[in-house]
Amino acid sequence: MIKITLSRKLRVTQSELAAATGIRSNTINDLYHNLAGRVSIEQLDKICEALNCNLNEIVEFSPNKIVLLLDVKAKAITERPANKSQGAL
Repeated sequence: MIKITLSRKLRVTQSELAAATGIRSNTINDLYHNLAGRVSIEQLDKICEALNCNLNEIVEFSPNKIVLLLDVKAKAITERPANKSQGAL
């Protein structure tokens, strides 16, 4: 999962960041509260320029837990013991 951590780095108001970057205030608000479904590379670049920061200071990555659960379930299915009733006649 990619998480926008703009709230940790923002030292100006959301309105000031919107004015400095040309990004809509609503978009800045969604990014601040990690509600944005998508963000462009151009927007991230403008934000980093305005805040004088690196991308890793406002974006965080962690593996999706759903994928990990699917891996565990798949492993459990493939390692399931053979059905004992199949051998009995």
